Amino acid sequence: MKDVDTLKDLYGGIIRPSERLYRQDTNCAATMESFEEEEGWIRDKLNDDGKNQLDELISYHKTIVDTMSYENFRYGSQLGVMLMIETFFNENSVML
Repeated sequence: MKDVDTLKDLYGGIIRPSERLYRQDTNCAATMESFEEEEGWIRDKLNDDGKNQLDELISYHKTIVDTMSYENFRYGSQLGVMLMIETFFNENSVML
């Protein structure tokens, strides 16, 4: 663990939590594949105006998912920091 510098890697952009992909062997992968198939099916049935509205709807959904992902990451990070603070400053801590 001596060569690991997570904070530096996070700051330098080597670690990018927002770009973390899902594992291919999970239910998420199968769901994404189904979503793409259904989207293609719907898109084939729409005229140009309908396709534009579908694109807009998907864009709104992506914005919602991105915002929720960021907020969950932020909240998880805050919880992690709170746990570290409690660990280091607790009077029963073995670190004191």
